[in-house]
Amino acid sequence: MKFIIFLFFIAYFFINFYVYFCINRALSLNLFYKIILIIIICIMVFGVYFINRHYLISENIIKPFALICYSYLGFIFLLFSFLVFYDLISLIFNFFNLNLPYNKAFISILLFTIVIFIYGYLEAGNIVIKKVYINSSKINKEVKIAYLSDIHLGITTLEGRVRKLIRQLKNINPDIIILGGDFIDGQHDNIDKYVNLFRDLNIRYGKYAVLGNHEYYAGRLYSEGIIKSAGFVLLNNESAIIKDLNICITGIEDIVSDKAKELNLLKSSYNNKCFNIYLKHKPIVNSKAINYFDLQLSGHTHNGQIFPFGLLEKLHYKYMSGLYKLKNNTFIYVSKGTLTWGPPIRVLAKPEISLININKN
Repeated sequence: MKFIIFLFFIAYFFINFYVYFCINRALSLNLFYKIILIIIICIMVFGVYFINRHYLISENIIKPFALICYSYLGFIFLLFSFLVFYDLISLIFNFFNLNLPYNKAFISILLFTIVIFIYGYLEAGNIVIKKVYINSSKINKEVKIAYLSDIHLGITTLEGRVRKLIRQLKNINPDIIILGGDFIDGQHDNIDKYVNLFRDLNIRYGKYAVLGNHEYYAGRLYSEGIIKSAGFVLLNNESAIIKDLNICITGIEDIVSDKAKELNLLKSSYNNKCFNIYLKHKPIVNSKAINYFDLQLSGHTHNGQIFPFGLLEKLHYKYMSGLYKLKNNTFIYVSKGTLTWGPPIRVLAKPEISLININKN
C-alpha cells in the first residue's frame, strides 16, 4: 500500500512539473510568478497527502480544502493529457517544418480544459439508470436488482448527489440492492448523514454488500460497522439465499487473491437449483470458477472516470464496464461506478445505477 502511494505521488509530481514547464514555455513567467506557481503546486500536491493522513481536523476546513485539492487533481490531469497530445501532434508538424505558435495553442488548450472540466463536473452528477436484461430458468419470477458500486462516501462527497441517488433508488423500487464495494473512501470523516439515508431505504428482499479495496484503507472493522449500520448484509466470504426468488448471493472480500480459496468458496456455496450471483469488487474472472456462478457483479474500474485514464486501465482489466458473456449462460457485469473517487468529475464515464432485470425463461 505504501509503495502504491509512493508511486502515485511520484507520478503526480511529474504531471505537475510537466504542466509547470508548459506554462513557463507559453507565458515566459518572471521569477515572482514562477515562485507563486510552485507554491500553489506544492500546496495542491501535499494537500492530497495531508487530507488522507487526517492532519486537518475541522470539517469546515477540510471539506472545502479537499474539494479544491481533488478538483485540482482532476483538472491538472486533463490539462496534462491535452498538453501531451498537443506536443505529440507538434512533433509531426515540426517534421514537415510547420511551426505552431505555442503560446496561443496553450491558451486554447487551457480554455478547452476548463470547458471539459465543467462538463465533467455536471456529468458526475448525472447518475443514469443502466438497464441490463438476463434470462434464466432458475428463478421463480422476474427479479429487479439495483446494483451499486464505488460510491466512495468521504470528505469529497457532495450531499446533493447522494440525495439524488437515494431518490432514484426509491423511484426504481428494486427487489434487491447489491453493493459491489468501495461504499466508503479512505478519508471518511462525518459521513453519518449519508449512512442514515441508505439505512432508511426499505427494500423488500434486502440489501447486500461486499468489501472493496477502499474499505481497507479506511480500516476494515470501521468499514464493516458502517456498511452494516447502513442496513446492508455484509458477505465476507459467505453466502445468503433468498428463497422466495430462488437466488443465492456469494460475496468475497477484496483482499482475497488466492484463486484456490476463491474456487473453494464458490464450490461450497453453489446451488444448481438457484440463480447464483457472485459479488467480487475487482472485475477479474477466475476461469476455473466459471461453472460455479451465473452472474458475477464487479466494479472498481469506474470505466476510467476521467478520460483518457480508462485507456490505461484497459491494459490491466479485460472487463471494464458493461455485460460480458463468459461461457454458456454465465455472465459478468462491471459497473462504471455510482459516484466518484477523488475529483468530483467524470469525463466520458457517466455514473450509473445498474438496474439488472433477471427474467424467467
